[in-house]
Amino acid sequence: MINDNLIEKQLQKFFNSTPPTGELLDFYDEVKADIKESASKKLANHSELTEAQAIKLAIEQMGDLTPAINLISQPDDSLTKLSANVDEQSQDLPKRLEINAGFGEVFLSQSPDEELHFYQQISPKDNSFKMQMIENNDQITINIPKPSWLKYLTPLRHPKSKLYVEIPNQFNGTTILSGDSSSLQVNNLNVNGELSFSINSGIIKLNQLKTNILNIQINSGQLNTNHVQANKFFVNGNSGTVTINDSEANFNIKITSGVIKANLISGSGTFATHSGSIKTNWQNVVDNINLTTQSGTIDSQLPILKNFNFKLSTLSGTAKLKNRQATYELRSQGAIMGRTIDGDDNNTFNLTATAKSGTIKIS
Repeated sequence: MINDNLIEKQLQKFFNSTPPTGELLDFYDEVKADIKESASKKLANHSELTEAQAIKLAIEQMGDLTPAINLISQPDDSLTKLSANVDEQSQDLPKRLEINAGFGEVFLSQSPDEELHFYQQISPKDNSFKMQMIENNDQITINIPKPSWLKYLTPLRHPKSKLYVEIPNQFNGTTILSGDSSSLQVNNLNVNGELSFSINSGIIKLNQLKTNILNIQINSGQLNTNHVQANKFFVNGNSGTVTINDSEANFNIKITSGVIKANLISGSGTFATHSGSIKTNWQNVVDNINLTTQSGTIDSQLPILKNFNFKLSTLSGTAKLKNRQATYELRSQGAIMGRTIDGDDNNTFNLTATAKSGTIKIS
């Protein structure tokens, strides 16, 4: 077993004189792992070598690390900052904002004034993936071109883009974001219109968001939300994980294959998967709930003060109502129908849970 301390001692001459940026630390870990693997093989094949000798040979075979270290650790002179503002009053704001992100990260937040603001940071310096703004009648389009695959052949300097968009709360139009291999973060945003996000593969994170209509499409990726409030909240995904925390809406969440987890949510709506699991914990319910999976599990916890008419059914599996007092019209292993009677609320809603093959547990 190679001693890590011996490797670190040998690497000091390369790394000690350079400020430890995050990117440099990642590179350090990669180099250390490569040296450890190479030195271990040398020890296994050459019993006459000591650990220190094997490590030294492994480092020598990597060549001079100094140019690579200098390239990674150079000040962000290569970071290009671009900005643009839409200098219009709120009554002249566009009806449609469209963002096409070929790659990179996109950040949406509240504008400090009545204007739209756009900022982009790119690295390294390269005009080929600078943002492009097109203003046409009532629409603004922002394009982030996708870099050629040749750009990724340059070691240690893969293209990076961060687009920051600030939207005023007076904006009541439609915001559409389409991304390929991108990530989207929304923080502290309050708008009256519709937000529509479509990501092929990546991560969408929403925090402190209030809007009228929220529409999300994910092909394969993750959606994480915290403190989201919307009149209508749609999610349509192929495969991935949807996590919704402390949010309020009329939900319509559908994933072909994946996991849906909703905790401390309020409102009503539909949650469905073809194969996967659905777990919901309701803080407040205002209308009917429909939970469906073809193959998987359904686990839903409802407010104790709310009464509901329930219809639970599974063709192959079990259906259970736990820790609730109820009257039953039908009660068997795979099907339960009735009404809870332990709530104080006079308003009764309908709960339907269906699993073709799986387990249903309602409490």
